[in-house]
Amino acid sequence: MIEKKYNKKRLDHFVSLQRGHDLTESDRKNGNVPVIGSAGPNGFHDTIIVDKPGVTIGRSGASFGNVFYCDEPHWPHNTVLYVTDYKGNFPLFVYYALKNIEFKPFNSGSAQASLNRNYISHIEIHVPSLVTQKAIAHILGTLDDKIELNRRMNETLESIARALFKSWFIDFDPVRAKAETQQPEGMDAATAALFPSEFETVEGQEIPKGWRITQLSEIYSIFDSKRIPLSGRERETRKGIYPYYGAASVMDFIDEYIFDGIYVLLAEDGSVINKDNSPVLQYVWGKFWVNNHAHILQGKADVSTELLMQFLQFIDIHPYVTGAVQLKVSQQNLAKIPKVLPPKEICQKYSSFIQPLYVKYRYNKENSHHLSSIRDTLLPKLLSGELSIDNPEQFIGVS
Repeated sequence: MIEKKYNKKRLDHFVSLQRGHDLTESDRKNGNVPVIGSAGPNGFHDTIIVDKPGVTIGRSGASFGNVFYCDEPHWPHNTVLYVTDYKGNFPLFVYYALKNIEFKPFNSGSAQASLNRNYISHIEIHVPSLVTQKAIAHILGTLDDKIELNRRMNETLESIARALFKSWFIDFDPVRAKAETQQPEGMDAATAALFPSEFETVEGQEIPKGWRITQLSEIYSIFDSKRIPLSGRERETRKGIYPYYGAASVMDFIDEYIFDGIYVLLAEDGSVINKDNSPVLQYVWGKFWVNNHAHILQGKADVSTELLMQFLQFIDIHPYVTGAVQLKVSQQNLAKIPKVLPPKEICQKYSSFIQPLYVKYRYNKENSHHLSSIRDTLLPKLLSGELSIDNPEQFIGVS
């Protein structure tokens, strides 16, 4: 039952919306003002249009209907609608209220999705008192803050693993230090002893002595033969809890799984290459299903799956991509990519350093998934008044 203090208001009586502002790539200037597009932050500019805070709705393209909250001065791009007047409502509550709306039925475009503010002006919003708005925003915002903290922590964990890999396996810092009769920085004597103190030339390439050049296939096992693609229609009849992965992301959740464990997915076709020419990768674990657009890999022998992922992240995949319209990384091309491989003791030592990082990484991801589920369950109940907050002042300490 909706609380009496919740009033129904049309969207255009709840907030005022305006189309964002044109800004071509050539018109952008160096600055630190975020440009907010339909999918969220999209580069920077030197001019502020909206002082903080700001709420936008993606109005076109693949991110049609995406609602974003920006807590700093920004430029709303022409691919969004943005709030120009909160009409006395709490901005963070407005963000969650808009997130609770399903905008897809209000698509006014044909070939490309488009959101017209006139098409959505009549949507009804349940609006509680300002103090209740703040309480709701506090509850949901606290969950989102923890999710964001987990995301940032995982970025740090990945950066640590990546920096250590680059130092050992790309820049050969420990070898260079020992070649200059110096102790490798930040490394204990036992670990330093695993590295040589000189280089040698192998196949025209200078590498640490005792290391070798091999093909990438030597360090991974591939499980592509177990992949089973499912059409969108099939997935509609098989909704469940297990992630269904495509080339670059989770596409759906279905009722069964094929794989159970820790793997790296490398995009096979479609979106296969990042801007820095590295391959598109996904680090996945648990029970899941994969279609036929991603290679399914695990580390082999003395190369852990996490170490394999680091090797893959530093590959320039561009020379191994085929196809003009539909880009593809074939099994054959992937297998023959050359890599400089150290002795097993160094691989094992690196893995022993990063395994605890990835244990924490996986925990953070799972924790964020759990928190997201709680937030998504609470969101419609709090916004409709089905779940009431009897003493919002006491809950958030507002007088």
